[in-house]
Amino acid sequence: MFGQYDNLCRIEVNGAILAQNYRALSAKMPVGPVLKSNAYGHGLVLTAKIFEKLNPPFLCVDSLYEAYELSKAGIKSEILIMGYVGENNLKHKRLPFAFAAYDRETFLMIKKYQPQAPIHLFVDTGMNREGMNLEELSDIVRHNRNSRIAGLMTHFAVADDPGQWRVFNQARKIISPKWVHGVNVRRVGLELYLHRPALRFIAKIVQIKKIKKGDRVGYDFAFTAKKDMTLALLPAGYNEGVDRRLSNVPPIVGRVNMNMTTVDATGRRVRRGDDWDIYPDIKKTARQAGTIPYDLLVHFNPTIKRIEV
Repeated sequence: MFGQYDNLCRIEVNGAILAQNYRALSAKMPVGPVLKSNAYGHGLVLTAKIFEKLNPPFLCVDSLYEAYELSKAGIKSEILIMGYVGENNLKHKRLPFAFAAYDRETFLMIKKYQPQAPIHLFVDTGMNREGMNLEELSDIVRHNRNSRIAGLMTHFAVADDPGQWRVFNQARKIISPKWVHGVNVRRVGLELYLHRPALRFIAKIVQIKKIKKGDRVGYDFAFTAKKDMTLALLPAGYNEGVDRRLSNVPPIVGRVNMNMTTVDATGRRVRRGDDWDIYPDIKKTARQAGTIPYDLLVHFNPTIKRIEV
C-alpha cells in the first residue's frame, strides 16, 4: 500500500468561515445548505460534516448518489434529494431520504415505493423548468391527504421576482406544510460558500524558469515576453480545474494545458515547492473568464484532496 504522499494540488476549505457564513445567513430564517455538485467544489462530505454541527433542518443534494455518499459518511441530518431519482432506484429498498416531487407521476412513484419518505412538492412558478402547475398541485393535495407532504418549494429565475411570488403564494393557499421554502426555510447554495470565500485552490511550484524579452511560451507560442521574466510552472491544468478561458489572463502565461499552467512570478521570491494560490479571488477570476463563480467551483477535479483548515 502507498503511504502518505505530498499533494501537489489541494483545495483548502476554511470550516470556521463556512460556519460563520451559515450563522449569518440563518439569522432570520433557518437555512438548508445546498451540497450538490460536490458542495460547489468544496467537498460533499467535508462540508456536510461542518454544517451538520450547526443543526440545519435538512441538507440538500441533487442525486441519490450524493445522498448515499453522505449516508455512508455517517451524516445523520435529514437529506433532501432535489433531483430526479427514477423508479428503479426507489423500488428495491427503503431509503432514509426526503424527496422532491416535480409532478403527479413522480409523487405517486415516491408514495408507492417509499411511503415513509417526506416529500417536498415542487411547483413551477414561471421559470418553466422543473415543477408542477397549480392545478396539478391541487389534485395531488385533494387526493392524498394522508401522505407525508413535508415541504413546498419552487425555483426563482430571478431572485424575489414578484410574478413568481404571486404564483407561489397561490400555491401556499392550496397547501402549507411544515417547510415552505423561502418563507420559513431557505435553500442556500453559492451564497453559503461566497458570503465570505472559504476556499483556496493551491498548487505547488514544480519548476522556475527565467526567460528573456522576446521569448515565446507554450502551445502555439501564444505568449511573447515583452520583458525579462520569471515563470513558475504549476502541476494543475484544465483537468484539475484551471479554466482554459484564463489562458494569457494574468498571472497566467500562455495556454492553460491539461495538467500544467505557467504563471508570471516576476518580482516574487519563489522557490520550487512553494504554494501558489491559483484563484485568490474567485469572483474576479470568474469575471476574467467571462463566466460565473459556480462554473469555476464545480469544475475542480473531485480527486483533488480537500482539506479543512
